[in-house]
Amino acid sequence: KDAAQGSPLMSNDLIEENVYLTEWPTPVAGAFREEFLSLPRPVLVAAMAHYQRFFPVESKPGELTNRFISITNGGDDATVRQGNEWVLNARFNDAKFFYDEDQRHTLDEFLLRTERIVFQEKLGTVRQRADRIARMAALLAEQAGWTHDGVEHARRAGLYAKADLSTGLVSELPSLQGQIGAEYARREGFPEGICRAIERHYAPDAASEDEGERLATLVMCADQSDRLAGYLGIGELPSGSKDPFALRRSVALLVEAQMSWPFAEQGVAEWVVAARDGYVEQGIELRDALSLRMGVKEVLEGRYEHIFSDLPHDALAAAWAVAWNEPSHRFAARVRFLASISNDVEFIRLAKRAGNIVSAARRKGIEVPESREEAAVRTDLFESEAEVVLYEQMQRTEEEMDALPVDAFSRRTEVLRALKPNIELFFDDVMVMTDDTERRGNRLALLSRVDRLTRSVADFSRFVIEGE
Repeated sequence: KDAAQGSPLMSNDLIEENVYLTEWPTPVAGAFREEFLSLPRPVLVAAMAHYQRFFPVESKPGELTNRFISITNGGDDATVRQGNEWVLNARFNDAKFFYDEDQRHTLDEFLLRTERIVFQEKLGTVRQRADRIARMAALLAEQAGWTHDGVEHARRAGLYAKADLSTGLVSELPSLQGQIGAEYARREGFPEGICRAIERHYAPDAASEDEGERLATLVMCADQSDRLAGYLGIGELPSGSKDPFALRRSVALLVEAQMSWPFAEQGVAEWVVAARDGYVEQGIELRDALSLRMGVKEVLEGRYEHIFSDLPHDALAAAWAVAWNEPSHRFAARVRFLASISNDVEFIRLAKRAGNIVSAARRKGIEVPESREEAAVRTDLFESEAEVVLYEQMQRTEEEMDALPVDAFSRRTEVLRALKPNIELFFDDVMVMTDDTERRGNRLALLSRVDRLTRSVADFSRFVIEGE
């Protein structure tokens, strides 16, 4: 502070970088021409901190001075100061030239110029992408239950999020993407929430309840969904250590957003399929929706394995088998619940019984219906009281399960526990795999319905019971 004659902006990252760049760190104060203080604050800070690794100096919070601190590893202070000032003044002079040129144009003009920027040769221009992001951001805002005005703000934020890519300042200082767009949007009187979203959409705080951060999160989700739809749609699936388009990162960002702000009623794969529709509307050909889902599934599996690496693997496998495509916040709750009951051997054994018989029959080539509608059970084929009581309780259980929220995992498990006496009675008294194919099919249909009830929580066959 003594050298700075003010308060230097000392971020931990910048301190660490300077520490490892020098063996004998010595602070040297310098100053740039005061005329450059007319540049937007992000330009000043980025030029000093990001590009030159200097510490900007404030006279009071939010008010930069024309002074800076550099860290030298030795040499004559006056010579170092003179060199640093020359370099910084030259960079600011270039930035001011581009900034002055930019002032002659509106954000709409910059948006129009993105027609000349190719996003990817098979996926159109950045201008086309702006329309897709705007469409997807509005769709996500609707899913979040926002008002008409909120949805419109999301659409506008998505539309202008990439407009600054055609500005002179971003061409000079690429790290300012988003920040420059926000500065120019404020200059034109855009609502602050939209400006904040443009500025923050590359790295929003999804857990924040701030309006601008929430808006930025929607735009980020729209942006990453569009990237995934496009690159997966042309067959660019990550492979091994190769991920040239950072698609694993895109999936990670969407998962993190869904977990931090649980508004989503669709999983990541369905967001990507919805983004695909934006390409289709523009006449851009992509692979079909199923191919995109499978591409997302492959990337998502690895991401979940990393996130839940501290939990029993069979709990993750049991959840993945029945619900990989549900919203990430719900999937996380499912996995954690299953981990909490993973030592309840008695219940897991019960939950497996019907499914084990059904799976064994299918492996033998016996057709067993899966849906409730297909698995119609004929009561006139019952021979045992055990069949009657299990069927009647199964019907009551289906009605009870239908009335429960999808994520009421604990309550669903308690409902399933009540089936235990009648399931045990059924297996004690009834021969399922009888030679009478009609009765065998009827009993398998009944067990399929029971198995379907357990699979509303998990595929319990994925749990490993020691010694079995």
